[in-house]
Amino acid sequence: MEQLKSDFDITRLQQMIDTVGLQVDREPDNTAARLRLAWCFLSRALYRVGQTSVSPSSPHTSSVEGETDANELLQKCLHQVTVVRQISPEPHEQQEAQMLYSLVGMAG
Repeated sequence: MEQLKSDFDITRLQQMIDTVGLQVDREPDNTAARLRLAWCFLSRALYRVGQTSVSPSSPHTSSVEGETDANELLQKCLHQVTVVRQISPEPHEQQEAQMLYSLVGMAG
């Protein structure tokens, strides 16, 4: 089977998760950062599912010790979305949170 070329940088995505996660830890009321983190978790989960579909050991489980599985990443995404839905008064953030919630429902 031919290897597909991907410009997706999983290392950069993980760096974003780490950086934005620290920002959320420092500023728990920063709903914009929480939405960015939720998008990162969703992207990471989709990437993870793609990995398991290319080399299936078990769907939604990690073959690398210490690596988070897709279901856990989706749960982390939902946690951020739920917090935003509870504390943000901004209609555009509520709409984005609802969109993420729907996408996680389709993915998981």
